[in-house]
Amino acid sequence: MVDDFSTFSTVNWSPDGEWLLFSYRAQLYKMKADGDGLTQLTFTSRQFHSDWADSDTLIVYSISIGDSGGVWRMRTDGSDKRSVVRYG
Repeated sequence: MVDDFSTFSTVNWSPDGEWLLFSYRAQLYKMKADGDGLTQLTFTSRQFHSDWADSDTLIVYSISIGDSGGVWRMRTDGSDKRSVVRYG
């Protein structure tokens, strides 16, 4: 997967220290701290600036769709994606 480190952004530890959340080529992924369990969480648009919620059950992230975007949230398994704030 890793062929250009410049395509990585926004790396964050989960509150329990078990997972890393990061953006790679404008999509969000999570991976266990030991390198196992790589999971792609998003597949459309462009996602950046993600972070874990304190509860360790939700992830918040910004999304860019053409000239608009917003702030979204999803469960840590990538399900239940919902818009929180729209802009643009």
